[in-house]
This record gives sequence, structure tokens and C-alpha cells, in this order.
Amino acid sequence: MVINITAFVLLHLTTILVFVLLLIISRMKKKQEIHFISIGLILSIFTWCLFMLLEVYAFQYFDYKGMCFTNTYFSAVGFVSVYIFLLGLSFSAGTSINRKYYLLFLFPILNVAAIWTNDLHHLFFVKYSLMNNEIIRGPLINFQAAIAYPLILTGIFLLLYFSIKNAGFFSKQSLLIAFATIIPVFVDVSFVFKLFSFSLYYEPISFSIAVGCMMLAILKYDFLNIVPIALQTIVDHISDSYLVVNDNFEIIDFNKTFVSNFGEIVDSKRKMSIWVWIEQIKAISEDNMDYFKNSYDKSSKEFVSSYFEKHIRKGEFDKVFAIEITPVITKNSFKGSIILLRDITEIRKSFELVKQTQAQLIEKEHLFSQRHVSAHLHYPL
Repeated sequence: MVINITAFVLLHLTTILVFVLLLIISRMKKKQEIHFISIGLILSIFTWCLFMLLEVYAFQYFDYKGMCFTNTYFSAVGFVSVYIFLLGLSFSAGTSINRKYYLLFLFPILNVAAIWTNDLHHLFFVKYSLMNNEIIRGPLINFQAAIAYPLILTGIFLLLYFSIKNAGFFSKQSLLIAFATIIPVFVDVSFVFKLFSFSLYYEPISFSIAVGCMMLAILKYDFLNIVPIALQTIVDHISDSYLVVNDNFEIIDFNKTFVSNFGEIVDSKRKMSIWVWIEQIKAISEDNMDYFKNSYDKSSKEFVSSYFEKHIRKGEFDKVFAIEITPVITKNSFKGSIILLRDITEIRKSFELVKQTQAQLIEKEHLFSQRHVSAHLHYPL
């Protein structure tokens, strides 16, 4: 076994980074289907990297030349393509994935059986080597490639299409996913067609980089927001303030009007709990905000919209808002809420002015009527 030092070092680094990424996703609260798919994908790649490392160490320190480690990481490889496809599909579907797509796992499961019984039939490997140009592949590994590559390309296409559609071609999400696409595709094409001679270590390294870029696009740049990023430019120009809250009751989006209206009195941040935000408003407002909190709680639990008006005043800040809370429901499941806050201060002032004017007119009419009656009594016809 010839060890490529550069690849060996990179494999150590990617194994550690993939493990850290696995911990980050695993520690997320209230996981949804897409999180479990991400965990499956990262776990498959982590197994791939880890058992490649263990194989090298077993050879170096124990002169182990068996296929146990090889069979394990090739078993994990078969699941990677299915998970990438499901990850792309989860964005395309927008809701839960149709359960029929999970039947695709039959292919990697059958693949596992073929790998571990290869010594009996040699249908997967006729000859195995860590160098791609020395491998003699059997018909089953070619069959696996014929299924895996379309799944990988379809999954990446769906991710890239979703990103371009919602964030633009030159967005950070799109560029990251495009970069993630190029690396493993180039390495895998080189592997299949033996364009270059290289160590198989570079395959898991390339997929690790790709998945790292995808996860960065998903987590760092809020790829999972309820409101698509392409709408940001539009909603920033509407006159009403809005907040988007996810099913973990975290504020994940708001527009410039919201910042303009509340920026001077409240420190609003993405990922902040909506309950903390309401408490902040309550702390600075002379008006009771308990109704706001109770209305949001009722809306999220009973799946009903709420509408009410609130006068928020503190020092020079004195505004009246019409507040509408609309729950986002998908297949009887609460996904979050959209809170619309319309500044009706001027409308209320106009309304009060009209009321005062009406009251003054009524008072004048009443006084005129009294004078008319008094004059009639003093000067009867």
C-alpha cells in the first residue's frame, strides 16, 4: 500500500471537519426531515473518510491487508448519492418528501450485500487498489455508477436551481453550490475514465468539500428561510413592517421598514426568540403588551390568524400599529408565522381629529339650538 502523504494529511483534516459538521447538525433542536437527510449524508461521508484512515493505520502498524475497512467505506459510499438526491428534492418539494423516494435506499443496501460477498463472485471488484488506474471493476460497480451519478447530478441540479431561482445566479448560495458541484464531479469523472492517476483518498476529500459548501449555503446564508431570499428586495420596499418567525419561534427575517420603525427602540436580531422581542417591546412601552404575547401563542397553537391594534409609546416614540399574526401551516403542521405591523399613527390622528371636529360641530350646533330656543322664548311671535 503506497501512501500519498498530501492526500493522507488532507484526509485527516476533512475527517475532523466532517465530524464537526455532523455535531453541528446533530445538535440542532426540533429537527425537520431535511436535517435528518443532512445528517445521513454527512454520516456516510464521515464513515467513508474514517475507515479509509483506519485502513492505512491498520496496514502501517498491524500489517493488515484484509478488505474489512475497504468494504465498510465502500458500503457508505453507496448511500451518498441517494442522500444528495433527497437533499435536493427536499428543497424542490418544499414540504415532506414523498415516501416512495425512500425506496431508492434499496440500491445501496443491495450494494452492501454485493460488496461483502465479493470474494464469492467478484462482481464488484475483480482487483482492488488505492490507485484509480490499477482497479479492475466488476459489472456491479459499473451498475452502481450508472445509478449514483444521475442521482448526484439531479440532487445538485435541484439545489442549484432552487438557489438561482430564489437568490439569483451570482448569490453566495449559488456560487457555493456551483463550486461544490465542480469538485466531486471532476474527481469522479477522472476516476471512472482514468483520466489521471491519483489516490482514492481524493474522492472522499472532494465530497467532503462539496458537502461542506452545501451546508455553509444552507446554514450560514439562511437557505432554509420560509421567505425566499429573492423576495427580500421586494418586501424591503413595502410600507409595512414584517417579521418572519420559524417553528422554533426564532426571528429569521424582517424588512427595512421594520428596522426603520423599531430600530431606535429595540435591538432586533435574526435568530432572536420572538418571546424575547415581545418582552423588549413590553419593557420600553407604557402600553400593556400581554395581549400581543397571548395572541401570538394562540395563533401558533390553534392555527388561527390574529388582528389587533397596539399603541407603543416611550419618550419621543409614539406610534400606533395594526398587528396581524398569520401562522404558516403546511399539511396540518406549524412551520412558523408572519407578523405584519402596519403603522396607522397618522390614520389614528386623522380619526381623532375627525372625532374632535365632529364633537365641536355637535357642540356648536347644540349651542346654536339653545340660543335659538332662548331667543324664541324672549321674542314669541
